[in-house]
Amino acid sequence: MKRKNVLIVILTALIFLSAVALGISGVYRISEVTVYASVVSKEAEEEAAQLKERLTEAYQKKSLLFANESVAEEIFKDFPYFQLKSFEKAPPNRIVVTTTEDAEVYAVKKSDQNAYYILSADGTVLGIRENPDNRLDDKPNVLLEGLTAQGEIGQKLSGDAAVLPLLATCEMMSQLLDGLRGNLVSATVMFRSPKMILSFQMKEGVTLYLESPEKLASEKTQSAIDKYLSLSIAEKTHGGIYVSEANGELLVYYSES
Repeated sequence: MKRKNVLIVILTALIFLSAVALGISGVYRISEVTVYASVVSKEAEEEAAQLKERLTEAYQKKSLLFANESVAEEIFKDFPYFQLKSFEKAPPNRIVVTTTEDAEVYAVKKSDQNAYYILSADGTVLGIRENPDNRLDDKPNVLLEGLTAQGEIGQKLSGDAAVLPLLATCEMMSQLLDGLRGNLVSATVMFRSPKMILSFQMKEGVTLYLESPEKLASEKTQSAIDKYLSLSIAEKTHGGIYVSEANGELLVYYSES
């Protein structure tokens, strides 16, 4: 008899807790998904609207208590130009998502195809298209040449061993110059066996050459940019800056030819 009473108490408690949970869940049903999107291009405005629609479809009328950020992460994979910056629950019935558009910076020609990988600053493939120009202003993206590259949209560009050192050097230059597209036309990988040389064509006309960038990479990049910034306006229109290393010592010089 006592066991029966205990079972009745347990069942009653479970029913009560279930009712409470259902009641709370009902109160905290998602009715709004707010998306704060920082965009820089017209195309991104349309994509942000589509992103909001997808997120709303996924979360609306679901319980706020059990809303999972992983669902949003999966949706963002279909929008490579956007990064999920934050995912917040705003009781009683709202989710707030913050995102930013990744700006285009680089273009890489696809092997044997009249198309280009379009990359963000960190080397993520944002898209593949015939036109290498930036979708924001129709001005050229920085062209990366001399690479055997491959990649899927939404993933980092991969390929031969030169991809990573070239992108790393470009990133350092970008920090030193406060951006690349206003300063750099193209970056090219060359080999003078057995050494790799990175060539950077600046907009004014001068070219920067970094020999063996896998060694003392930051020091060589800093030296090249320091030398570039020290040139007169006339000197920047032609010639080359050469950066190499011998016995651990940097060699930096400018030649007019």
